[in-house]
Amino acid sequence: MNQTQWVTVGDHDELVDPDEIERSSRVEKIRSLIERILSESGYPVGEDDLLDQDKDRAVRENLVELFEECVAKIPLHLGLARYLLRRAVRLRTAALNETVFKNLTRLRSVFRDVILYLAISVPKKRATQRGKEIVGFLKSSDYGQIPFLRLWGMELFQSKTCKVGLQYERAQFL
Repeated sequence: MNQTQWVTVGDHDELVDPDEIERSSRVEKIRSLIERILSESGYPVGEDDLLDQDKDRAVRENLVELFEECVAKIPLHLGLARYLLRRAVRLRTAALNETVFKNLTRLRSVFRDVILYLAISVPKKRATQRGKEIVGFLKSSDYGQIPFLRLWGMELFQSKTCKVGLQYERAQFL
């Protein structure tokens, strides 16, 4: 009896480079912005002619779209999710906050990156609310009892750079 099992190429997903996915999507977003300006104004513009704020908005919109697609896919593409969260940290943008909080359960495998992202991205005016949401997730979710998630949850409330480090939530969490 032969124990070797043949697997065809179609049985596996192709390895993808998250950086390349983000770059090609960003280029397409900027290209569509240039085309829209051309159709509205009639003047041809290049990427260098775009305002920095328009480029930044295109990059953030692109990041949100890619992240929402990533979270919607089953199974979650861990490499892409981690890349996009880290990219959002580098950009210091809160653009992914809503999607992250709506999908905490789906993002449990990349919870470390979620917490590192939240530590820099939660606005001060929503820190109390977001802190309570994290505590609620860790208390009520079956996954919230996993030591890995609880440790990273504690890290969020103890982080020096975190705006969510509230005494009430820390006391409730512990």
